[in-house]
Order: sequence, then structure tokens, then C-alpha cells
Amino acid sequence: MKLDGKVALITGGSRGIGRAVALAFAGEGAKVAIVGRNKDRCQEVATQISQSGGGSAIGVQADVANEADVAGMVEQVKAKWQRVDILANVAAVNLPYKAVTDLSLEEWNRIIGVNLTGIFLCCRAVLPLMIKQR
Repeated sequence: MKLDGKVALITGGSRGIGRAVALAFAGEGAKVAIVGRNKDRCQEVATQISQSGGGSAIGVQADVANEADVAGMVEQVKAKWQRVDILANVAAVNLPYKAVTDLSLEEWNRIIGVNLTGIFLCCRAVLPLMIKQR
């Protein structure tokens, strides 16, 4: 297995592409943290991985657009496995197609918050640990 002993943190891991990424990493032997806003969905994927013999997994509730949630997410993973080797920033939001003139500022801010700021916050939270681990 290519990823034995590695710890992968997958944002948006509870469904869609993120879920597929999480299952693929687990299939290659990684310990996987499934991150999403819905704790139950995250835990369902983690349970699926654990019960299928695919390895160790945990579900972690976090909104990647929230700095405190991101810090807590990293702390939960560190508490469980003492490291993070892989960060897959898969979390994203898509709103129904609208003309720019019909998009509210609140909708725009949510898109930017998850799809852009979330990646920044996750990288900023995980990189010091990865650098320390070499």
C-alpha cells in the first residue's frame, strides 16, 4: 500500500469528490480524517472505511471558512494520530447558477469563504506541522 503510515486530512470528505478522495486514500492505507460541516455524514464515511477493513478513519465537523473550526480540526487530527502528512482541500460550495447582478453579497461571501479562504486557512494551519515533520 502506497500510503501506509500516512495521515490524510480531507476537507469536504463527507460526499461527492471529497468522499471519493477519502475512500481512495484509505484504500491505499492512509489513516483518514473526513472533514465536513455535517458531523453525521463525516462519521458515516469514517465508519464505512473502518468497517470495510480500509483502515483507520475519523469524522471531524468543521467549516473550513471558520478559522476556529480549522484550528480545532487540526488539533483533533493531531490528538488522534500526532501528525498530518497529506492535506486535500476538496471542500467547496456551488450555488445555483445566477447572473452576477442577481447574486447577493452574502452568497458571494460564502463562495469566497469556503472556496478560497478555506484553502488558505487549512494550509496555514497544517503547514507548520508538516514542516516540523519534514
